[in-house]
Amino acid sequence: MEDQYKRIHEVVIEGSLEDFRALMHEIRETDSKNIREDVIYLHEEATSPSSPKNIGKWELTLGGSLQKRGYINARQLPNGKTKLLFYYSPKYLPIGEQFEENFFQTLMSQMEIASNVKTDNLPLSPSDILQGLQGFFLSEDAQDKLLLLKDAKAELIQKDYDNWNGGTYYYSLKIDVLPSKFRKFVDKPQELEQQILEKGQDLLRPYPNLSLSEVCLAPSLSEDSYKPTVEGKFIEIVNIPDDFYKKLIDEINQAYNFQLPISLSVLIRKLFENLIIDILRKKYGTEELELYYDPRRRRFQDFSVLLKNLEAKQPDFHHISTNLNQNFIIQLNWYRETGNSGAHSIDTDKVAMESYKDKKDEINRNIHFLVRVLQNIS
Repeated sequence: MEDQYKRIHEVVIEGSLEDFRALMHEIRETDSKNIREDVIYLHEEATSPSSPKNIGKWELTLGGSLQKRGYINARQLPNGKTKLLFYYSPKYLPIGEQFEENFFQTLMSQMEIASNVKTDNLPLSPSDILQGLQGFFLSEDAQDKLLLLKDAKAELIQKDYDNWNGGTYYYSLKIDVLPSKFRKFVDKPQELEQQILEKGQDLLRPYPNLSLSEVCLAPSLSEDSYKPTVEGKFIEIVNIPDDFYKKLIDEINQAYNFQLPISLSVLIRKLFENLIIDILRKKYGTEELELYYDPRRRRFQDFSVLLKNLEAKQPDFHHISTNLNQNFIIQLNWYRETGNSGAHSIDTDKVAMESYKDKKDEINRNIHFLVRVLQNIS
């Protein structure tokens, strides 16, 4: 942010950007009914359509007057928390104590309460949705799908919020099934996820403010359902950038311990993909946003595009290391292609797992290298 913008507060809070957006929507709905000259009024959400999905911006005024304005920028961090920046623009008069102290303290208190709200308060629990899905499949005599969902565990995760027409909360349904059942019954994951999504949307039809936007089927890694077959860590790295990467590396090591080649290939692909996104984002910021983010589709660029853009920018990183070269890009592309195959195939023969065992040292070396590049970008 340019120097002429005056920073008031900068704080990291618990809860996602969507939690904060939902709270700001509630504040606006409440405040707009009783505007007073001496209180803060949330004028509007001012997030640019071209902003990444993890960025939000709000404009506030004093008593509804546009003479005095304050702003809040929110950015969701990889660890799931949200960073808030309170500031003034030189174009308008500052609001003063009502914004800098009173509103700030009130908002922090409300956000603390809001972050404790769980999906337990939803009219349908994840187990209710699983039972409803089983009812659908029972009526279709789909015995394979009934067996798949038997003993499965589900989780609802809020993914998005739309404040139009009273507000709609969008959820992702994650279903963990026993690995043996996943291999036996899930030959086309995306088709089955689409079938479950359509049925889940029917279950939520009576609740117009709730919507199911995606379904993710995955083999469970719980100890009581499947014992690991090998010990030790696949990824051995100490200097992990943040909690997001720590959790991802832990899942990679679990997939290796349980000898799940599909999960291993997809998670390793995800690890390299996110490291490249963070490198490009830290190096070029929003000035060259399209290197890593597609504003039109409001999502990060495909892995193939990220590699192409990183390859084109090789000289910009040679002051850190000349090892970011064509050979390194070729190695990254192997992880991309293998991860893509894992996401669209159920080929779990030993050749796939053996190929990762053979490349273990190379993968660890490349992860160390990308982390070092990320940490040395000034």
